[in-house]
Amino acid sequence: MKDENTISTLRFAGAAPAPTQTTTYTPLPSPCRSQCRTGDLPQHNHSESIPTSPSQCRSQCRTGDPAAHQSALRKGRFSEQFALYSLTKCCAKGANLTDQQKDCVLKAILRTRTQGHTLLHAFVIMPDHLHMLITLSGNRSLPSFMREFARQASISATKICTSIQWQRSFHDHKVRAHEPVVDVVNYIENNPLGKDLASAPHNWRWSSACAEWKPYLDREFLGHQRWEVRN
Repeated sequence: MKDENTISTLRFAGAAPAPTQTTTYTPLPSPCRSQCRTGDLPQHNHSESIPTSPSQCRSQCRTGDPAAHQSALRKGRFSEQFALYSLTKCCAKGANLTDQQKDCVLKAILRTRTQGHTLLHAFVIMPDHLHMLITLSGNRSLPSFMREFARQASISATKICTSIQWQRSFHDHKVRAHEPVVDVVNYIENNPLGKDLASAPHNWRWSSACAEWKPYLDREFLGHQRWEVRN
C-alpha cells in the first residue's frame, strides 16, 4: 500500500477538477533558463540594476554573495491579485529532489489550488528547481504564497523521507497581456526534454503536460486569446 503522502493521494476528495480544455501547442524555442542557484552560477552584482527577466537575471550574476543576490530578487516585487505570474523556485546549493520529494512538491502545488490561493495553469518539477504558471487568486502576497507553498512541501516530505532544502528566495515574472501564454507553457513543460529526463513532455509525471493532472488546470480562466500561437 502506498504511503498517504505519495502520488496516489494527489486526487483530493471534494475538490472538483476544473473542466478540461483541449489546447494544441506548437513547439517554440525555449527562452533562457533562469537558474540563479547559489553556487551554480556567480551571484548578482549588488551594484547592478535589479533583474527584470530570466535572461537579465542570469547575465547579472557576477559576485559570490547569496545575500545580495536574494535581496535583488526581492526588491521592487509587487503582488497583483488576478495577475498571471511565472514563478521559479530552486533547491539549495547541491540539493536535488528525490522522487518522493517531487511527489510532495506536486501535492503542495495542487493543494494551493484547492485552497483557493491560486489558479493553476502549468507547472514542472525538475530535480533541482520547479516552475509554475499561476494566477494569484487569494489574499496572499507572492512572497507569502511561496513561503507557505515551500513550507507545506517540506513538511509533507519530512513525514516520509527528509525535509526539502530550498533557496530562500524565488524568481517571478508577471506575464503581460501581449505575451502569448503558449510560449510560457512550452518553456515550462519542455524543461525535462532539455535535460534528457523524458522523451516527450507528457512522459514526465511531475508536469502539467502529464494527462493525469490536466483536470486540475484552470486554463479556461485566461480566455482562448491568450493561448493563440504567435505567427
